[in-house]
Amino acid sequence: MKRATLLLVYLLLGSCLNMGLIGFYRPVSAENFVFSDDFNDNRLDAAKWIEDVVGSGDSYREENGEAEFVIFGHGGWEKGHSALVSRWIELGSWKSITISGRWKFTDPHTAEMVMGIDGPAEGQHIWVHYVSWNGPKITYRYGNASKSGHREIPEHYVPFKLVVYPDRFEFWESGKLVTTIQTDCMKNAERIRLTIGGWDASPLRSHVYFDDVRVSYEPATTSNPGETTTATGSSSGVKASSSPTGGSASGRGICGPGITLLISIITATFWRRRK
Repeated sequence: MKRATLLLVYLLLGSCLNMGLIGFYRPVSAENFVFSDDFNDNRLDAAKWIEDVVGSGDSYREENGEAEFVIFGHGGWEKGHSALVSRWIELGSWKSITISGRWKFTDPHTAEMVMGIDGPAEGQHIWVHYVSWNGPKITYRYGNASKSGHREIPEHYVPFKLVVYPDRFEFWESGKLVTTIQTDCMKNAERIRLTIGGWDASPLRSHVYFDDVRVSYEPATTSNPGETTTATGSSSGVKASSSPTGGSASGRGICGPGITLLISIITATFWRRRK
């Protein structure tokens, strides 16, 4: 009888742990990944991207599991550039948007490496430029403003992350926060386009590379603490879903700390009696 009771208590305790009913909070992601491309198929995915190459000598190709942009100057962005522009990515209302990936600028010369997002309305944009002419420097263009600062250009792959909030954005690189800029230019954008690539205004050819590009967002509302509402899918064909990693950690409990303590006491009591 004692052994059976002890076994029952252990089963009850195990069930509470497995179901997340005890006061151990299990992380639930608040992020929804709505766009990604690792470029491993070595061909342009037309369901996700529109190729935007202007000017002879500029080119784009996808091989060796990465996106390569060759840029050759023709007197400015309008006359010469190489870029990929994503299909519209539907978000709805959001708390934050995160654009991440890896990039490198192997032979900058006088060119720029660019990455940025645009919304459908005028002034809804945040772009990050690595500038080699009159540099090296990094420039942020957002709304009707811009900001620049000295920064060495990454000539070998480094991870980057642009995190956008309704009132500001953060730029991260190699796991470190580079800058935070206050702006509300993106706060009402319920869909975005992502642009990656580069341009040059000189006769020197430069090469820009991107890999493992992803877009995720945190919805503005949740149905319950720790649970996200159903998100809309992106126009790229990638369905919005909860991320298996990252996001805020939260959870709900039915068996609180008191019940957990009671189960532990009962278990200990029966263990002593069994001895």
